[in-house]
Amino acid sequence: MPSLSEQPDLLRALGKLLDDERASKVEITFYETFLTASWDKHHVGPQQRSFQEWELQALHREGVALRRKPTDLAMEGKFAEQLRTLGEELSKGAVEASSIVEEDGGFRVAGVSQGKYFQRLFREAELRKLSDERRFGRGGARRLSFSERLEQAGGESKTPSS
Repeated sequence: MPSLSEQPDLLRALGKLLDDERASKVEITFYETFLTASWDKHHVGPQQRSFQEWELQALHREGVALRRKPTDLAMEGKFAEQLRTLGEELSKGAVEASSIVEEDGGFRVAGVSQGKYFQRLFREAELRKLSDERRFGRGGARRLSFSERLEQAGGESKTPSS
C-alpha cells in the first residue's frame, strides 16, 4: 500500500482515471496489498477495478508526472484535483485511509490516525479552497471566480449612463 507521503500523487492519478471515466458515486477501499475503486460511469452503469501493488506503483509514478506537467486549471477534472488535495490532507494528518466514499458535497474518509479510528467528511468547497491556497503558495495560478473570469473575458458589464 502507498506510504502516507505517496497518497497525494496516487490519489491524483486515480482521480484522473475517474475523471476520464466520467465517474460519479465513487468508492475507494484500501486493503493490505491492493485497493478497489468502484463508480458509476456516465451512460454505462456501475464499474469496479482492483489495483494490485505494481499498479499502485504505476499510479504513483503517473501522479508524480502529472504534478510536473503544467495544467490548465479549467481542464483538470474534479476528481484529480480534489483527491490530490484530500491525499495531502490525509498525509498531513498522518491518516491511513481504509475507505474514501463520495457523498453529496464531499468525500467521507475512514481510516486510522495515530492508532485511533478516524472518520471525517471533507467538503468539496473546503478541498477547493485548500487546493487554491496551495497552488497560489507554490507560485501557480489562483482559480478565478466566475465573475473574475467574466471580467477578464470582456470587462465588467456596465449600464449606459443617460
